[in-house]
Amino acid sequence: MSLEEDLKNFREGCPELFDNNRDVVIFKDFMCPISILEATVKEFVVDEYESAELVVLRLYDAGVKTYDSISALTGINTSLVKKLLESEMYSYGHIDPITLELTQAGIQTLKDNIDNNNVYQHALYEVKRKIQFEALTGTVIKPEAEKSSIQMKNYSEKMNPVLFPKGQITVDEELLSELNRNLKYYVDHNYLKDGNTIESFSTPKSREVKYREAYFVKMNGLKYPFIILPYYKNQKVKKKKILEPTAISLSDSKIIKYDKESGKYLVRDNYNFDYLLQYDEQFVLG
Repeated sequence: MSLEEDLKNFREGCPELFDNNRDVVIFKDFMCPISILEATVKEFVVDEYESAELVVLRLYDAGVKTYDSISALTGINTSLVKKLLESEMYSYGHIDPITLELTQAGIQTLKDNIDNNNVYQHALYEVKRKIQFEALTGTVIKPEAEKSSIQMKNYSEKMNPVLFPKGQITVDEELLSELNRNLKYYVDHNYLKDGNTIESFSTPKSREVKYREAYFVKMNGLKYPFIILPYYKNQKVKKKKILEPTAISLSDSKIIKYDKESGKYLVRDNYNFDYLLQYDEQFVLG
């Protein structure tokens, strides 16, 4: 599609931005930096569970905590009991290795497995997750708008204008909310099992920066510019090109009376957009 067609698509897809005679003053294509970060994530996961592990956990909760005593009561080899208890502590997170008490995941597992015919667990796993951020505002990219890193480009001096990532991503409540939204999408679309929730994130560390096609947009009547990352969405028999902001500022959301619950795009604090203001003069209406 041409720039003119994409602008028309944007007008039709986000009419609330154009109310009260607001209009585009900058709509320019460019290569947007995408930060691909890796974070250590602690996730509660509802998963399959072995009956032997459940028996060991029940006995441990009842006060039978030594390898020999559990082995004597169950007939399970002592060395296997040791492995099972280590899994309860270090793999599943059912037993706190410091306090030696059951964790919330362990308590919930016992509570939900009174009926032995359906054995499953609430496990606390520590895993590595790669997360894509639109790196000019530090906004998590919606899963449906992500691109594989191999479909994006490396930095080149030929890019004009060249926009660099604004800096380190700060993990706050807003960011955690965005990440949980992504996880819900993965669960809803069967990428992850139902029941997964995120308990905590370590500070994400940058693994690489790639560049992908985007639009830098500024509108009269709004204080801050914003970024559009076009993507395609399946609709019935064909794909439709979607053009919508990755995020808009809190002050601008109030101007357009945006319903945040609609989830169409994100609303973020104003300071996330300050970095974009310095680039206004590098763009002209296409």
